[in-house]
Amino acid sequence: MLVAVDPGVHACGVAVFRDTKLERAAYVESGGGPLQLRDAVKHWLALTEPARLVVEKPQVYQARLQKGDPNDLIDLAVVVGTMLTILPDSETVLPARWKGQVPKEIMNVRVMSKLAPAEEARVSWPKAQLRHNVIDAIGIGLWAVGRL
Repeated sequence: MLVAVDPGVHACGVAVFRDTKLERAAYVESGGGPLQLRDAVKHWLALTEPARLVVEKPQVYQARLQKGDPNDLIDLAVVVGTMLTILPDSETVLPARWKGQVPKEIMNVRVMSKLAPAEEARVSWPKAQLRHNVIDAIGIGLWAVGRL
């Protein structure tokens, strides 16, 4: 089993793959800090078998390409660190490694085009403005299993 996580400071997109197929995906939220978010993800996963975890690693961009406050990456890095404690077989992947420099809108379409209808039906979608987090988790998982 593979677990893919697109981390956020207060919530994460999480996707679970069995072999190469998407088993389920959702937007997992927590009202607390990084440890509470990790625990919320662990609770949502309720793993019963060994798994591999792949978490997107925050990346610092050149000043002209940055969005928001770069200090926010520190909080995000703390979340990533706590996520890596969920499973012993854990790794990080930079955004550029799994999706290259493809614009978000195009990448979202590519990711979704790789899912069979039965796989897409297993996704618990959040409200529209948060869907990209789940799509990124699915994309990370598709990349990790060799489908993207």
